[in-house]
Amino acid sequence: MTRHFRTVLCRASCLGILLVVVSALYAQPNPQALAPGGVPLGPPPQTIPPAYAGPSETRIFDIKYTDVNLLERVLSVFGAQINPSPQLHVLSVRAPKEIMPAIAEAIQRLDVPPAPPPPSKNIELIIYVINAADQPDDASLPAPLQPVINQLRSVLSYKGFQVVDTQVVRGMNGRQTQTSGHLPFVPKPLSVGTATPPPSIYRFNTTFRVRGTDKEPVVFLEGMKFGVQIPNFQNGGWQYYDVGINSDVEIPRGQQVVVGKTTIGERALILVMSARVLD
Repeated sequence: MTRHFRTVLCRASCLGILLVVVSALYAQPNPQALAPGGVPLGPPPQTIPPAYAGPSETRIFDIKYTDVNLLERVLSVFGAQINPSPQLHVLSVRAPKEIMPAIAEAIQRLDVPPAPPPPSKNIELIIYVINAADQPDDASLPAPLQPVINQLRSVLSYKGFQVVDTQVVRGMNGRQTQTSGHLPFVPKPLSVGTATPPPSIYRFNTTFRVRGTDKEPVVFLEGMKFGVQIPNFQNGGWQYYDVGINSDVEIPRGQQVVVGKTTIGERALILVMSARVLD
């Protein structure tokens, strides 16, 4: 082998080694190793979100009105680290400085007191308990009831109508109201003679609702219940049995409404009501 040929071969070998070394130094690592066939051997390396690229800061926000757990869920869109403390009513927030002002503004907008409830309306309800019997009754009737009684005479077979109790009940819109009273009249059985029967006891309860408009309000009696305990002489003593009227009732302003009637032997109790919104 000539000297010239050995020199050329040596230079070629050295150049090949140099290329291998440079390639190893500058080769980029594979971000995800692959098994034979191109199947990934594991999850790709996680990258840092752009929002966390800059310096971070930590702030503690006092929360006065809003649920801190609810705020945490809403603020999760910022990708920050948020730790709520319901006991202390605070939020601990760690986030990049560039997005912390946006988080603070969002908390300021969301942590506000609830809107005050609308002013409550006061209601006045007048209850007339009317006894209807087969025998005529010349007792005087309240003037507001006279048109209603005239209508009742035309549609019912009873001849006598008497107001046995009147109640004025006041309450508030959306609240339950109740009252009670006595009806001190009961037909006396012949076997009792002159013995005075115990009074009938009634109970009334409902929930007031105001409907319609301010100019034309309608008082709605939700779940109205009017129950009466009627004494009955039986087996040598007085016993009670229950009758009543249960219904939802609408009472327009300025109107007398016949709510219903319940029969007691040969007579009946009729319930008439009127109502108005006081403010």
